[in-house]
This record gives sequence, C-alpha cells and structure tokens, in this order.
Amino acid sequence: MKEIPVLDFSLWSSDPEKFASKLGKAFSTTGFVRIVNHTIQPTTIVNLLDQSQTFFNRTLQEKSTLIQNNGGQTGYVPPGSESAKGSDVADLKEFYHYAREGNPRIPMQYFFEEAMHQMYEEFFLMADKLMMAVALSLDLPMGHFSNTLRDGDSLLRVLHYPPITKDPGEAMRAEQQEDINLITLLIGANAKGLQVLDVDGKTWIDIEPNQDELIVNPSDMLHRLTNGVYRSVTHRVVNPPKTEWHKPRISIPFFVHPISGLFKDNSFSLTPLENCVVKSGQESLGPITASQFLAVRLYELGLLPDHVMIDAIRH
Repeated sequence: MKEIPVLDFSLWSSDPEKFASKLGKAFSTTGFVRIVNHTIQPTTIVNLLDQSQTFFNRTLQEKSTLIQNNGGQTGYVPPGSESAKGSDVADLKEFYHYAREGNPRIPMQYFFEEAMHQMYEEFFLMADKLMMAVALSLDLPMGHFSNTLRDGDSLLRVLHYPPITKDPGEAMRAEQQEDINLITLLIGANAKGLQVLDVDGKTWIDIEPNQDELIVNPSDMLHRLTNGVYRSVTHRVVNPPKTEWHKPRISIPFFVHPISGLFKDNSFSLTPLENCVVKSGQESLGPITASQFLAVRLYELGLLPDHVMIDAIRH
C-alpha cells in the first residue's frame, strides 16, 4: 500500500454494483479510500471551518459552559479529556460533537450551530448512500442499514488541535487509534498530520488534506459485524515540526453510528454476519449490541466512569 485508493462517487449512479464491489475491496485491503465527486458542498465545508476557528478561539471558560455529562456524545469536550485506547497520555486536542438529538444550545455562537447542522445533513445523505453500497458489497439488501441509520446516533465532530506552546513530551495530537462506529467520513483538514498504518503494520502513510475528497474508512463496529473482513485501520495525527508548532489544525470527521446510544433497548446487533465468518476463516467474534460495544469503547477512551459502563453493558 503506497497510497490510498481513489473511488469516483459518480459510479454509484451509473453502476451501483460495481461501485459497491470497489468499495468492499478497499475496505477489506487498504481500509481507507478517497471518494472524489462527493456530494458535500464546498461552501458548507468552508463555512464550518471558518465558524469553527471562531468558536475555538473563545476562552476555555466560555466553551466549557457547553460541556454535557453524557460521555462526550454531544457538546464541547475540552483538552485533556480523551486518550487513545491503551494510552495514559491525553491527546492534544479539543472538539465539539453535534448529533441529531441532545445538543446544547449555543447562544454565544449561533452561526457555528447553523454551520454544524448544515454539514451534518449533507454528511448524513452521503453516508446513507455509502452504507447502501456497503450492504450490497456484503450481499445484503441495499436498505439493510437504512432504518438503523435514520434512528441512529451518528456524530459530527469538529476537531481542533491547538498550537503547541511547550514541549509535548510523549503527547501527540491524536495517538494511534481506530474509530468506534460503522464507517467514518472525513473532509480534508486545514493542515497536515493524518497518517494511516499500512497493512504491514509498520509503515505510516501520510494523507494530505484535500477538501475535494472524502476520506472514508470502515471502523470497529463494521469490523466486528464482518468478523474482520472489513478492516478497522489504525491511524493517528502526528505533531507538526517544531517550526510549525504555532499552527492550529482543524478537521471534520463524521462518525456513522447505528442505533447505539447507551441504554437503548433497540440497539443494533453487531453479531458477525454468517457469510463473513465463513469468509474470514476465523471463529466468530460473538454477539454484542452496538450499545454495549459503545459503552466499553467510551470507557476505554476515558469518557465514561466505571459504573455507567457497567450499567450500559448489563442493560
């Protein structure tokens, strides 16, 4: 894997089966894929980047009024809150989560809220089509995921990596990790730093930011549903050279979730598909709901206390 493969989204309209096949091949090999000719409007991207910079330039005290006691599922998450699974060092980042439900009102930054809402809706329409392609690639009905996505818990995250003002030591903008959800859509950031781990498990590949492309990757929930046939690929955001420590970085990922909110009775099942168990040649990863899976992962990230995670698993 020298570079991330490119897939033209216009193929979805002309030949859905072929598009689905190419997407499935990328998900089972490289993991990441670049989508060109996507449906996200450039003006929507630029507007959210501008409004995000204005928001994150506000004081920590102002931003902290928007912290929600929900494991970071919506609202503001300050620096030092999240660390990668297995790491004791917090990432050098802050972020804001926007979902269809449970968002705090943002009277101090109305236009930021409006920009997030517009981006969320455009991301969701794109994600719904991509999950139709995922369904076809897995020999499922095209609409297999549609209901759980419509009522699901997809998240728009606006990520801000502040300027580095002192030696970060072992801390990184985002330590190596895998995403929790089904698939992730990412609009190119305003600075370099994103790297993907090659299939050899040793080589890190730079992904240059590009607002004309969507970077798409399968995540842990889809990895589990397919018993590892579709690979949840490790990635990270490295610190810039010292001469560029003063430069902040903003990126905009969209995490596509099924019904997976904590304590939800109708949570989506992540029990591996039988055909994928056979194809993987491995023992089934076993039954688990998306709600239980989410609780464990949020706990591993340091966003849920022990008792909430335990209650969610028992529910």
